[in-house]
Amino acid sequence: MNTVNTGAFARARSMMAAIGALMAQGLHGLKLQQGISSLGEYKSRGKGGKRPHRSCGTAAHKRHAQKLRNRARNRRACRG
Repeated sequence: MNTVNTGAFARARSMMAAIGALMAQGLHGLKLQQGISSLGEYKSRGKGGKRPHRSCGTAAHKRHAQKLRNRARNRRACRG
């Protein structure tokens, strides 16, 4: 069953398969390093993790909660 070029992480799997093939040749040291560098650099496509889960962060929620507490405290102080 060959799942190197299909499914999730296909590019990463193909890169690891190429590195595995180099290691299976019995290369060591500088020869192995040159072989791996000839494969090129793995570059992520940058999908995922770009957008926060909410439209506003936790700081906005904290400010809002503090404002509600301040309003309630001020009302209690002013109204007796």
